[in-house]
Amino acid sequence: MLNETYRRMLANKSVIRETAAYGQRRAAEIGRENVFDYSLGNPSVPCPLAFTEAMQDLLAHEDPVALHGYCPNQGDPGFRTAVAAHLRARFGLPYEQKHIFPTTGAAGAIATIEDQSALEALLTVREYDINQLAVGQSVTLTSGAKDVFHGAVAWIAPKASVNEYGEACYEVKVSVDDATGALRLGMTAKAKVLLEEKKGVFSVPLDAVGVDENGAPVVYQKTTDGEGNVTFVPVPVTTGMETDLSVEVSGESLTEGMELRSLADPEAMQ
Repeated sequence: MLNETYRRMLANKSVIRETAAYGQRRAAEIGRENVFDYSLGNPSVPCPLAFTEAMQDLLAHEDPVALHGYCPNQGDPGFRTAVAAHLRARFGLPYEQKHIFPTTGAAGAIATIEDQSALEALLTVREYDINQLAVGQSVTLTSGAKDVFHGAVAWIAPKASVNEYGEACYEVKVSVDDATGALRLGMTAKAKVLLEEKKGVFSVPLDAVGVDENGAPVVYQKTTDGEGNVTFVPVPVTTGMETDLSVEVSGESLTEGMELRSLADPEAMQ
């Protein structure tokens, strides 16, 4: 069975390899000497004779098991030492073994230059929250240095990975719209995702909403008579969007600044 990630990779076209194939076709048509192929970086000069002779000597005399076995991740120590010595002798620079890191191709040796003009934050979201997220939702990021930035959900991983606690989690990328020099590569951050938003509405604490004798939602308005006696009068409302702490309410009798009982259930206040 083929891993789905690699299936997608194999299905995508490689422009550089398509260019190389085109170069080979053109070489057959007009002659290789008339094609300058800069696609894959194939050599255009023969291998140095000294290298060929060294390889032949190794094949003839070296232990085949050792010759074809894996070397340390950073390369064969003897090879690295020899390369460092050659560079010291040729260029007069203080190269040591620790400065030499062989790779299997030029691309693997080129340093990665990060594009700081388009920073992204990588979030980890547990599976029971992931279905609340959608591309385009607004995000507020607070860095470990306590600076605040804003952005939007740009990508949600289609497949979960399992964290160290055995929980299924999804990677989510957030584009940062107002990054400054205070937001540095590799920083940690906390994210707040705006799942839903309404403007110009009233909201009250969840506990401030109760029900009347007919089961309809109400809030209790504080009233004070001429003698200073306080009573709470039920006011019919319609509830809307909720958060963990508050709920949207609407109703003809609601006004801004109205004093309400914070707990609709009077027994809960005792």
